[in-house]
Amino acid sequence: MTAPATPRHDPLIALGLSLPEHAVACVSVPGRIDITTAGHVRDHLVRTLRVSSGDLYLGMTGVTFFDCSGVGALLAAHRRGARTGRRLILRAASPQVTRVLKIVRVASLFAA
Repeated sequence: MTAPATPRHDPLIALGLSLPEHAVACVSVPGRIDITTAGHVRDHLVRTLRVSSGDLYLGMTGVTFFDCSGVGALLAAHRRGARTGRRLILRAASPQVTRVLKIVRVASLFAA
C-alpha cells in the first residue's frame, strides 16, 4: 500500500514519498538542493519522520546539484530521527551528493 506525498507546491523540486504497509518511508529527492530548496527538503523529511515509523530511506540519484544547504537539511532530519532512535539511510545517490557528503565527512551518518 502506498500513500501519495503531499508536499507544498514548489516548482524547483518535487519530492516523492512511498509508505509501504510496514510504514517504513522511502523518499525520492530529485533536482537541485541548494539554499532555495533545502528548507523544503528538510521540512518534507521531518514531516515524513512524523507520519512514519522505522528508518527513513532516501533515494537521491536524481539530485543534480547539492551544496552545504543540502547537507544541513539532511543533518537536521538526521537529528530529528535520532531523537526517536531512527535513521536516515541513503540508499542511492548521485555523484554530486556522494562527493559532498564525503568531503564534509558525514557520509557514514547516512550509511545502511
